[in-house]
Amino acid sequence: MSEKLINFLVKNQIRDLNFSIPAVVVGIQRLKEGYVDVKPIVNRINPQTGDTFERTTIKNVRLIFPSNKSSTICFPVKQGDQVRLVFQNCSIQSFLDGNTQPHDPITNAFLNLNDVTAEVGFQTTQESCFDANNYANEFDNTSLNIVHNKNTPQESKIEIKESGDVVVSSNSNIEMKSSVVDIESETVNTNNAVINVDNDIVIQGVSLIQFIRSHTHNYSDDGRSMVTAPPNSI
Repeated sequence: MSEKLINFLVKNQIRDLNFSIPAVVVGIQRLKEGYVDVKPIVNRINPQTGDTFERTTIKNVRLIFPSNKSSTICFPVKQGDQVRLVFQNCSIQSFLDGNTQPHDPITNAFLNLNDVTAEVGFQTTQESCFDANNYANEFDNTSLNIVHNKNTPQESKIEIKESGDVVVSSNSNIEMKSSVVDIESETVNTNNAVINVDNDIVIQGVSLIQFIRSHTHNYSDDGRSMVTAPPNSI
């Protein structure tokens, strides 16, 4: 067998293997479990005839987000979102089922359609996260940006600039829920803001409500020193 023929046969064998390919999410029925159905969007090609044909939809593909036991960055995935499929060179089912110790694969599968994961963020150039046209608010790709509801009136953004400044932008409410919130700052500026407080404000250990309800003023009337009565209850 000639070297040319061997190379031809090897290349044809490699063409049939699955490594990595862009795809589109077409089903989200198991999204809460971390799985989606995907459709690869680059067709196969027959090298001898030039004929092309669509790849089949792959069901129940595991989504990959930056995450470990203590921290997670996760966001909604919708039908039509683009992903990158990565085919594993062994069966990963036991791992997905929770086995994190060295173990034998349950099958001898190699680059199989059942052993594939989907990575979010692999997008067309037009939908790239670096394109400022894809955002409603000003976008600086030299900053660390976390953006949700992109290019809509509900777009919200947390931006950490190169200078270290942190900017939170939103047209909606911003809620902070904690038993204690500590703010250590030389100055807190507000711009035409109304501050609503359901309970009390304590300044250097003094209750503002108690002060307002009980404070008095010294004054002089006909040469006599007098003290005002406390204000009426609020």
